[in-house]
Amino acid sequence: AEFAAADKRPEDAARLYITAAKAEKRADFAERAARLALSARNFGLAQEAADVWLAISPKDLNALQAQAFTLIVQGKKDEALVKLRSLLLVDSPEAAGLALNLVAAPDARGLAFELLQALKTEPKLLALPIERGLVPLSLRLKQNDLALELSQTRVQSEPENAKAWLWQGLAQIALDRQDDAAKSYAKALELDPKNVRLRLSYVQVLNRQKRFDEIDAVLKGAPEASEEIFQARIALVLAKRDLKPTAINKSLKRLAKEIERAEGLGLSNRQMLLGQIYELMDQPKTALEWYGAVSKGEAWPGAQLRIAIIQSENDLKAARTTLHALQNADAPEQALVDAYLLESELLAKAKQLDFAHASLTEALDRMPENTALLYARAMNAFAQDDISGLESDLKRVIEIDPENAQALNALGYSLLDRTARVDEATNYIQQAYLLDPKSSAIMDSLGWAYFKGGRLDQAVVQLRAAYEAEPEGEIAAHLIDALWALGAEPEARELMAESSKKFPESAPLKATIERLTRTPAINKSIPKKSP
Repeated sequence: AEFAAADKRPEDAARLYITAAKAEKRADFAERAARLALSARNFGLAQEAADVWLAISPKDLNALQAQAFTLIVQGKKDEALVKLRSLLLVDSPEAAGLALNLVAAPDARGLAFELLQALKTEPKLLALPIERGLVPLSLRLKQNDLALELSQTRVQSEPENAKAWLWQGLAQIALDRQDDAAKSYAKALELDPKNVRLRLSYVQVLNRQKRFDEIDAVLKGAPEASEEIFQARIALVLAKRDLKPTAINKSLKRLAKEIERAEGLGLSNRQMLLGQIYELMDQPKTALEWYGAVSKGEAWPGAQLRIAIIQSENDLKAARTTLHALQNADAPEQALVDAYLLESELLAKAKQLDFAHASLTEALDRMPENTALLYARAMNAFAQDDISGLESDLKRVIEIDPENAQALNALGYSLLDRTARVDEATNYIQQAYLLDPKSSAIMDSLGWAYFKGGRLDQAVVQLRAAYEAEPEGEIAAHLIDALWALGAEPEARELMAESSKKFPESAPLKATIERLTRTPAINKSIPKKSP
């Protein structure tokens, strides 16, 4: 069996282990057989191994779990339910959780709904804390009506349980019943008023409905001062777009006075919040004083970053000096990464791309596996038309993080934009799309790849979906180009008129419209765009 496994013949190895398990009555042999068969995705063989395993060790929870799993993935609902109920009868605190994990497994999706419906009245599952029971699982599997039904039952049986009301609210949100969700959150917060996370979640529910006055009351009703609550209150002031700048400043000043008196926040948190408020009120000198007062500790790196941002408005050299001090300090790695990223961003903004490259290279000498730094250097290379450097850094990002959709899309679009390697570029973008199909940027890239490859029908479909997901000037430019090339000139002109009004400052859109209306010939050149 071991020779077969080493020779990458897991099914042969599993069969030999089953024979050995039966002969020697060895549960560990049967377990090994089951795992080998599962790795080969031969579920019938895995079931045979699990049966032997359970026969040798009838009280083994893992054996029962393996047996139930093999039945679920084979679609044997009735037999699977028998085993799941047997699992729930096991006298172990882990049993109920293991049963739910089986239903939630990706390979169980075909039976998940039926299994949930059959198990929703099982006492052992209903006895689990709601946050570990059937309601979260139902939401994860998009069974939102069932999640609401189960949470309502829990609310009725445990009306003083704040978590029951919270999960009812989450189920109502999933069903887009926002008003009902707000009432559930309000009740949950009434039962657990010191829960800051719950309070902020309630604020998000109210914010989706633009109920700003209620948000203000919820935030002011917090029994204890906290940085998160004050951050939310600052954000609320800024969200009230109907307020004039003078009214916003008055509200921020009132908040500043509250923060100064809120000793429970801790000195550094107070100083950071006050710096932020004065920065928002466009009083950089006062903001710098508050940020500068933050002593070395957890808040200090953030304060230094804010100082550098303010300094960069008038004195890039001073900003870099501040950032160099942070880069050379005994600070957490993420703070160092942020310092280098900010320095490179400020240098790029000042058109000093070589210095930005040098800063990022220094950072990567210290932290060579950091994907954020590699991505930033790749974008710097793109700005300098250094496609070789961009390609090298982005491929390294993908090597470290194969599911980095942003890097795959950037690499694909860059090759599409600056080289003739259309097929290769399209392949990268398609990989990104599989990882993040809802990203409008990736939809746009894929549509443009189809356009460059001459697949005009597919290009229009994809670009139209991207524009619907995120109406934006450059996406509109791409869609106009594709429609024009396809011969749908009237629709292209209609979109030109509409998008010109919406995005009058979009340079790619202006360039596309000018190019297409200047000459009847179809020009398939691509407007420059940073990935």
